[in-house]
Amino acid sequence: MKLFDYSSRKTALTPLLVFIVVTVIFTLIWISGRQSESKTIRAKSGVMAEQVAIRLQEFIGYRFTLVGMLADSWRHTSNFDEDSFRFRAEMVHRNQPGLLAINWVDEDGIIRWVVPEDENRKAVNSDLKKHSTASATILKAMETRQPQITPAINLLQGGKGLAGYFPVTVNGQPSGYVNAVFRVDPIVEECLSDKLKENYLFMLKNRGEVIYSFGDPEQIEKNPLLATHTFEISGNEWQVTLAPEQGIKNNPSYLIVNLMLIAGVLLGLFLSFLVRKVLLRERQLLESARQLQESERRYKDIFENAQVGLFRLRKDGQLITANRAMAQIFGFSDTRMFIEQYNMWEHWVDDAEKQALADILKTENELNNREARFIRRDRTEVWVRYSARVHRDRGFMEGVCIDVTTEKYSLRALKNSEEKFRTIFESAQVGLFRVSLKNGGLVDANETIAHLFRFESAESFLKNYNVRTSWVDQDDRARIYKEFRDNRGVINNFETRFYCNDGKARWFRFSARMFEKEGYGEGVGLDIDEMKRTEKALAESEKKYRTIFETTGTATISYEDDGIITLANSRFAEISHTSREDIEGKKHWWDFFTADSAEQLQEYHEKRSEHSDSAPNFYETRLTTIDGQELNGIITVNMVPGTRQRVASFLDLTAMKQAEQQMFRAEKMASLGQIIAGVAHEINNPNNFIYFNLPILKKYIEAIEPLLLYHKEQNPELKIINMKFDDFMEDLYKLIENMQNGSERITGIVSELKSYIRSSDIDNKKPDSIENVLNLVMTLAGKQVRKMVKNLDVQIEEDLPLVNMNPSKLEQVFINLLINAGQAADKENSFVKVKARKSDFSEWIEITVEDNGCGIPERNKSKIFDPFFTTKSRESGTGLGLGIAQRIIYEHGGKIIVDSKEGEGSTFTVLLPIHQEE
Repeated sequence: MKLFDYSSRKTALTPLLVFIVVTVIFTLIWISGRQSESKTIRAKSGVMAEQVAIRLQEFIGYRFTLVGMLADSWRHTSNFDEDSFRFRAEMVHRNQPGLLAINWVDEDGIIRWVVPEDENRKAVNSDLKKHSTASATILKAMETRQPQITPAINLLQGGKGLAGYFPVTVNGQPSGYVNAVFRVDPIVEECLSDKLKENYLFMLKNRGEVIYSFGDPEQIEKNPLLATHTFEISGNEWQVTLAPEQGIKNNPSYLIVNLMLIAGVLLGLFLSFLVRKVLLRERQLLESARQLQESERRYKDIFENAQVGLFRLRKDGQLITANRAMAQIFGFSDTRMFIEQYNMWEHWVDDAEKQALADILKTENELNNREARFIRRDRTEVWVRYSARVHRDRGFMEGVCIDVTTEKYSLRALKNSEEKFRTIFESAQVGLFRVSLKNGGLVDANETIAHLFRFESAESFLKNYNVRTSWVDQDDRARIYKEFRDNRGVINNFETRFYCNDGKARWFRFSARMFEKEGYGEGVGLDIDEMKRTEKALAESEKKYRTIFETTGTATISYEDDGIITLANSRFAEISHTSREDIEGKKHWWDFFTADSAEQLQEYHEKRSEHSDSAPNFYETRLTTIDGQELNGIITVNMVPGTRQRVASFLDLTAMKQAEQQMFRAEKMASLGQIIAGVAHEINNPNNFIYFNLPILKKYIEAIEPLLLYHKEQNPELKIINMKFDDFMEDLYKLIENMQNGSERITGIVSELKSYIRSSDIDNKKPDSIENVLNLVMTLAGKQVRKMVKNLDVQIEEDLPLVNMNPSKLEQVFINLLINAGQAADKENSFVKVKARKSDFSEWIEITVEDNGCGIPERNKSKIFDPFFTTKSRESGTGLGLGIAQRIIYEHGGKIIVDSKEGEGSTFTVLLPIHQEE
């Protein structure tokens, strides 16, 4: 039956009509899509602009509310001072990101305190009434005593931002203003998500001025899809503008709309071509359909009568179709019953093989000659070999299957046959064995392994040896079974010791496989006893030389021609205050020496590289630790014969040199002590006459004063030594008072001299907490030091160990160091920091007193502990304080170290030994 008139006219007009209709439809869809997409983008931009405006308004409003609450917190309390302000302001600032500063402004509009201090220090003492943009707002706050918020202004800290002024009333009296400052940039960054930045250009205006923009403002203004939203902050109008990026306009939906027109034209051409082709091929298809029906009938006959199993299977294991041979393989005589009742996945014997197949099917489309076991209808096992092709798009696989059960059992019998492998087994040059898993007895073994276990023959070995009772280390037995389990019945290169026929224990290396179902394990063994002895000898040799390397008593390193340290002993790590992990393979050896020493070391290193005898083997040098401490000593360098490797050792002579200096200083101090004792005695005697007689002289004068007054009454113009009587008497008492002060100062100096040369009562010590000492020191001297510096910071580590001490002596030391640090202050941001902690390097407590004052000139560093040396005025001290402090620390078994740079500050470090329980 003809469906079409195959005339040339219809063949030409029908495709043309299809092209016109399809093109018109897609053109209308394109126009509608463009309009809808633009409308959607505008709506989405408007929603986003409104959300951003709300977030900005809430973000700023919430933080100004918190600052307002902070200002109100002092309304009913009299406890308002700088510390109270800083404590509360820091709590608000720390918990509110975007808040640049919280300042205290006095009633005159002057910023007095800033939080945080370091970042906003330059704003202190600024007069806000003179601020170019904030003056109007602060004046309004001062006039109305109401909270006021500025529009966008230029901040004193730099950049654009907002500022709020909140009046503070303490006990009903105006006290000042809490000034909260926000910078616009972090506020906006906090409110803008990364996704919004990727898709939109952003602009923020205040009073028509662009305050912040993400993108070119001119391009944003010209964007036809932009959206704006206006919001207010304390009467100031702000405007948020969002303009979609090119990425949004070119998103997939937007591009699909643009491509749809092209697709429509192409589709029209394709359909017109297809219609023409269909018209021409219709007759051929009808003929092909008839031929296909005939072919299917022949295929069905072949499928049903094939001598191998043919199947089509869904991915859940259910059969779609199968032939008679397939059903018979699995024990079914009725093919339909086989298809309806049998599920391949549920009758698989080996789950591991099934899982392996499932994993392969995830990536492969063809299976060739795979084998598996299934449960037949009569519950017996059947081995099948199958090949198949996977049709993922149609949800099934189809293939061919044959029964190989007989073949598999025949191969297994052949495999178990001793006859096939006996010749190879007996003539192998390595030990081969098979051992029973049940009792540890040998099932089979060759002559080679029998000889390894010191038996004359394999027969004797099999008869008399049991593996289970011959382990030297029973832990190895447990370990080998664990490896078998972990590696699915296989071990490789397992090393252990067995007792042999001669009673000696020997090392063997085994590789084996366990056959649990068959009840035995088999494998290969090697005698490695000689190799183990050699390894042990090498290890002992290495240990011996490593011990020598470690116990030389000197800091020793080994390094290559490039200067990189390959080995360092513990002594070198200890004196350099560095771990071996940070030294070996990472550092050049000259990195641990001072600049001048390193230059000399490198020069000698290069000469030694050219000729081993061209540079001295030992010379004096200076090593520097990672924390900057310098050690004086002698370094010895030698080449390892036959290599480019060097060995260098450093002998630390710092303690010896210090001891020499201390001995010299002790001798000098002993002589000085004798002189001071004599001088103190000679000064004290005549000073006592002056000191004790001056009060008596004063009483004499007071006794005759009434007579002099009576005489003055009689003679009002009375003069004494050309001085008026009243002036004379006033001057007389001043002279006596000055002489008393001078005498008392002489007494004080003599007392300090005696204290300096007097030996301390070092036995009067007890275990005590350094925290108690420092707390008392801060009570006694902390208030005085706080008047000298801007910031006094005290940090004491918790649970510090006890120190065997005389507390009053140590208090004297730390008060002296603290006062010295305060007196050194010469900067606007001056500070003193006191820290107490457990030292990193040994059993010491470390107390540091650090300042950023004037520092100690290099020329004075060696003199600061000398008696009478001082750079202070005569009224500020005698120069004995640091000398006495050093003596007290030494009497406690400690050390005092100074690190100072002129113009930058000083750090005094006191090290005290931790109390050791006896």
